[in-house]
Amino acid sequence: MDPIKNLSTGFSSALKTASQDKVIDKSELANLKKEVKTADDKAVIDLLSKDTKQVSFNITEGSAQKAFNLSLDFDEPVNKNIKFDKINSAYSSLGEGSNQGVAAVKDQPGVNVASISLDDVAKQFNSPEKVASLLGSIDYNDKRGAGSDGGPLGTQKPEDTLKEYSGVCRDTHQLGAYLLKQNGFDAVQMGYVGARTSHSITMYKEPDGKGYGVIEYGKVYSPEKIKEMLGGRFASSPEEALNALNLGTATTIYKWTPPEKGKEGHVEGAFYTSKFQNYHKTLQLEHKDNIVFDRQLGLQIEKTLGEKFSIKAGVNMDSPGDPTARNAVHTTVGYKTGNENNWFSASIGAQYRPNDGARIVGTTEWVKNPTMLAGADIRGQWTPIKADITPNHHTNTVVSGNLSGAFLALNGQEESDAGKRISSDKKSFDMDYISGLPSLNVGVEQRFFGNIKPNLSYSVSPFMSYNGALAVAGMGMGATNPMDFANVGVNGQLTYKQGNGQVSVGGQYMLKQVDNLNNTALGIEGKYSFGKLNISGGSKVINSVEGNRFMFTQGVGYDLNKNISLGVRAQQEIISSGGQTYTNPGSIGGAAALNIKF
Repeated sequence: MDPIKNLSTGFSSALKTASQDKVIDKSELANLKKEVKTADDKAVIDLLSKDTKQVSFNITEGSAQKAFNLSLDFDEPVNKNIKFDKINSAYSSLGEGSNQGVAAVKDQPGVNVASISLDDVAKQFNSPEKVASLLGSIDYNDKRGAGSDGGPLGTQKPEDTLKEYSGVCRDTHQLGAYLLKQNGFDAVQMGYVGARTSHSITMYKEPDGKGYGVIEYGKVYSPEKIKEMLGGRFASSPEEALNALNLGTATTIYKWTPPEKGKEGHVEGAFYTSKFQNYHKTLQLEHKDNIVFDRQLGLQIEKTLGEKFSIKAGVNMDSPGDPTARNAVHTTVGYKTGNENNWFSASIGAQYRPNDGARIVGTTEWVKNPTMLAGADIRGQWTPIKADITPNHHTNTVVSGNLSGAFLALNGQEESDAGKRISSDKKSFDMDYISGLPSLNVGVEQRFFGNIKPNLSYSVSPFMSYNGALAVAGMGMGATNPMDFANVGVNGQLTYKQGNGQVSVGGQYMLKQVDNLNNTALGIEGKYSFGKLNISGGSKVINSVEGNRFMFTQGVGYDLNKNISLGVRAQQEIISSGGQTYTNPGSIGGAAALNIKF
């Protein structure tokens, strides 16, 4: 046929993008139809809509002519829709901790040194035990705890806490971190939120120590005690020591600024635990008919309701990495519209957690507190700019965002904050729990992608992801610059395709990091198709707060027909830190998915 000449600019750009892999599928054809402006645009659509597997045509652009030889794949195999979670840098990386057989920790003898200067106190109180004896004697400021004393939103200056000999948990334990740091310890204050719990404690590591310990008011949970709770190994990070002491019950762990004389402290970073991440996954939908069994999330069944709605129900099993979700049940319903470039989704869900609970502050005692959560997830993507740099090289500007979390938490009135506990048979609203589950992110990414050779493609994407939930927490706890809470990095990938196989190598480098959902990493992945049978495998190394994490995955998929397919995937992880090599409860995982149109 004669060359096609008069394509509109938008249609021409969309056609080049869709035809990069030489295959046009159903969704790509639908997107092209939206760009039709001229008669020749429609002529191309007519060619692509033929009942055939292959189509060829030529496009004239100025004096140049380009040939298109495209495969049409409108009966997309279901296995392409099987989606397993890409295990990110935080998933199940912390040890849970257990209080089984762990002896109670006694308070250190109290002292009173309110009349001594901060410098003299630092010289005198030079060990965890001595520091705990001081912290345990400082009065708790009830007015400040209620937010009615007019004091700083973050922590008091260390010298002010000593002078007043009064404060709340974040003041007292910031002072503790300061004293230990002055004596050569690696010390920092960490905060956490969970069911009926919002608290801060001092984390420390001895100058030549192998692991982290905890000071909580007058008690010292030594690195050896935390090792006992972790089943025989030292905690490799402050976050892990905190998670171990709290028996894996925290949702979000907050890092405070390093303690300094003359400076108030504020929240500067966050670690989102498996409990946080797994809960948010219950609120998200694939908008595909499937049945999935995942070691972390249990059994889930999702059913589409027309083109835009979907409903899901699930039940957890042993839930490694999140002991409070064992035997939890959830249901979610949601809506999604748009295409791969511009889309919007919203869902609402409820989860009942019969084994939820929290550690009582100042003890290793865990109190069961069954909880009902109700939450919502809103997210979307907008691609305002799509441009061709050259015929083989392209760039897109992508803006994305999400707002999700729990808006209702009902449980027994079991409070555990700053060593105080109130019990009641009444059901009540748990604001502490809700405050540890919000997710608010806005991201901007500039994607550069294209083909270096016909079978060698690339992508490079500098990005910024602003953590709005952390910004709210940080500003509410003493921070002054809202722009301190953005993750900034760049990622890239090279993919080589040959026949039915492909291999990809890629990595990500963080220029600035404020949470554990964005990490520096390197990885390789391979895929191969034997007709209906597909295999995949990969490995990556992630630089995280625990050390270097080595992750390995293997997958197998089989297409029974165009309506039914089965997929199985396994995951292993090894963490190397401080001379220790180990795995954690959630490190060995697996999932099986059955996609069936029903």
